[in-house]
Amino acid sequence: MSALKIARGLVGPEGRIAAIDTERGSASLFSHITEFDVIELESFSIEEYTAALRMIEDEGYDICIIDSLSHAWAGEDGLLEFVDNKKRHNANGLSPWIDATPLQNRFIGVMLATKMHLIVTLRTKMKWLIEADDRGKQIPKKLGLTPIQREDMEYEFTAVCNINRDHVLSISKTRIDEIDDQTFIKPGADFAAVLKNWLDSAEPPPPPDPHDIRWQRWIAIRDKHKYPKDGLKARLAEKGYTGAFKVIPLDVIDGVLNEGENPLPAPAVPTAPVTPAAPTTPAPAPPREPDPREPGDEPEDVAAPTAPNAPNAPPVLC
Repeated sequence: MSALKIARGLVGPEGRIAAIDTERGSASLFSHITEFDVIELESFSIEEYTAALRMIEDEGYDICIIDSLSHAWAGEDGLLEFVDNKKRHNANGLSPWIDATPLQNRFIGVMLATKMHLIVTLRTKMKWLIEADDRGKQIPKKLGLTPIQREDMEYEFTAVCNINRDHVLSISKTRIDEIDDQTFIKPGADFAAVLKNWLDSAEPPPPPDPHDIRWQRWIAIRDKHKYPKDGLKARLAEKGYTGAFKVIPLDVIDGVLNEGENPLPAPAVPTAPVTPAAPTTPAPAPPREPDPREPGDEPEDVAAPTAPNAPNAPPVLC
């Protein structure tokens, strides 16, 4: 409920809100608060979360609420279940976290890269520590509530808040000075207004370099048609442009990219001309010296035996 009120305050009355619901349809129970759309996940794998978040962003929503992200860790098909399945079928002795950690990191990357506002909820559990008292007896000690997610996940967010049973929101970590150490009772439009003022106070980013835009377009074309990495450089060189990419006229680059939308022929590789060798006439044999012996005395040619230590040696005429 609080997440929806904060979301509406951030995006205004015309903003589009979407929610990823892992609580078996519970998000729809709050449809009276404000208008929003919802995706209800049946599987809580990292891939399902990623696909849902990307779909929402592609549809042009202004803000997304993930309720909750704890299921991606400890829910059905979540990361802990993924690791357990890997352990049961692990024959090489490698840690299953070799595969699990990259999945988690990729999803964090997707969340951080989104252009939407993002509100994420996490379930909590009581964290206990077993320690010895003055008499050496082991007793449990409460350490407080901890989120059900991988350790240190909270450091990925701009602000981390706790809401108690009385709907009092307190700030546990933030990069926003205006809300640091503050509490809000039944947070909604008032809390969102502080966040929005902070966002609006930021300086707009500089416009992107047009050469960078064209370079990104070339990467998309290259990956689509499986061009070699230096394909753009080779095509520009054919047109006489061999300098730095950022000094080449934009209309020249546009022309090459427009050609590249369809498969480009591979650049021709120059080869040296081959001149056939002139036919040669074998040199005449030198005249044979006359044999002083009488005719008929010439010895016959006899084949020498093959050397015994060289069975494949050719016979030699003597």
